[in-house]
Amino acid sequence: MGSTLSSLIHQVTWPKAIAVGIPLALGSVIGSLQAKATIEWYPTLDKPSWTPPAPLFGQLWSVFYCVMGYASYLVWKQGGLEAQKRPLTFYGLQLAFNLAWPITFFLRKKLGQGQIVNLTTLALASVTAREFYKVDAFAGKILIPYLAWLAFANALNYSIWKKNPGAGAPITARESLRDSPDKKNPGEEGYGSLQGRATASYSPSISRGATARVARAAAVPSVLSQEYTIGQRLPQRASKALVMQKPCRGALGALGRHVTASASMSRVAGRCFAL
Repeated sequence: MGSTLSSLIHQVTWPKAIAVGIPLALGSVIGSLQAKATIEWYPTLDKPSWTPPAPLFGQLWSVFYCVMGYASYLVWKQGGLEAQKRPLTFYGLQLAFNLAWPITFFLRKKLGQGQIVNLTTLALASVTAREFYKVDAFAGKILIPYLAWLAFANALNYSIWKKNPGAGAPITARESLRDSPDKKNPGEEGYGSLQGRATASYSPSISRGATARVARAAAVPSVLSQEYTIGQRLPQRASKALVMQKPCRGALGALGRHVTASASMSRVAGRCFAL
C-alpha cells in the first residue's frame, strides 16, 4: 500500500498538477460565489421533473474540471504550448465560457443569456475534443462524458428558462408591496383604517369633477407612504421606489391643498355676492 501511494506521488509532476489545478481552482471560486443563489434562489425556480439534485452538480463539475485539466496536460506534453497552440487555445476559450455560465445564470439571474453561454460552451468544447483527439486520442476520448453533460445542461437550462420567463427580472414597487407579508388586504386588520384615512384626507366639499380627482391623487399616495413608514417592514426595492417618489407626492399634495383652498374661497365669494 505504501509503495503504491509512493509511486503515484512520483507520477504527479508540476505541469500535471498545474493543468489539473487551474480549472479545479477556478471552478471552486465560482462555486463559492454562487453558493448563496444556489441555496436561496435556485430552489424557487420551476424545474422539470428530471432535474438532478443540486449537490450532484458540484460533485460532477469537480470531476469534469479534473478530467479536462488532465486532457490539456496530455496535449501540452506533445511539444508544449508553441506546438499545440490551436487545441490549447480552444481549450482556454471553452473553459472561459464554462466559468461564465454560473456567473450569468446564478449571479446575474439571466436565464436566456445563460442558455447562449451554455450553447457556446458546448460548441467550443466539441471543437476542443476534436483537436485534442488529433494530438492524443485518449485526451479526446476522455472529454466525451463532459460533452454529454454539457448537452444535458443545455437541455436543463432551456427547460428552466421556458418555465420561468420572469425569473431575475427587476421587482417593481407595486409587486414588492403586493408580495410583502405586511400588505393590507380586505379583511385583514388595518385595511379599513387605511381606506378611512385615504377617504378623509381630501376635503368633503370637493366631490365632483376634475378637482376631486386631483385632490384624491394628492391624498392617497401620502397615506400609503404613512402606512408603510410607521415601523413596518417594507421590501428594500419598494422602499427605494417610495423614497424616489417623495418629491412627486409633495407636489401633488401642494396642488391638492391649492385646489381645496381655491374652492373654499369661491364658495365664500359666492355667498358674499348673494348677500
